[in-house]
Amino acid sequence: MRFIYLCFSPKLNRLGSNFFKKSVLLFFINFLFSTFSIVAVDQVSGTVGSAGASCISGSVIISDIYPGLGAVHTQSYWHSSNQELAGDMMIQGHSPSYIIDQLVLNDVSNNPSIRQYGIVTLLSIGSQDAYTGENCFDWKGHKVGDNYSIQGNILLSSDI
Repeated sequence: MRFIYLCFSPKLNRLGSNFFKKSVLLFFINFLFSTFSIVAVDQVSGTVGSAGASCISGSVIISDIYPGLGAVHTQSYWHSSNQELAGDMMIQGHSPSYIIDQLVLNDVSNNPSIRQYGIVTLLSIGSQDAYTGENCFDWKGHKVGDNYSIQGNILLSSDI
């Protein structure tokens, strides 16, 4: 079973962003044989959004949206304790880089090499980070830019 989900803050609907939603959905439909996600924020409107897809039946990809703060996305051997730790740190106002460092240092199974994270916040422009453990399935990686983080594994190649 494959699934695609989109998760947006309520404010996004009021901004008339159907183009964004359709673009993200079409982007993910093209990659039904991969697992990947995006988290993004709009610094001007304060909108926080997330989307993800997986080719693994029963897999868990979790995005927690924190309106006015940002988003935390975890995939690849998801564990609720890691997700909760990341959310707690976001609520406390920590940077994405700090949150990821703490997730790696305090992984619930002491094995961060199998995890993948993407985090963005509204703290400031350029407040995003990602982590891809070396033992996630190939091809794996992430890309960050101003206000977004994209992460994926089980990708066909680095070109994706």
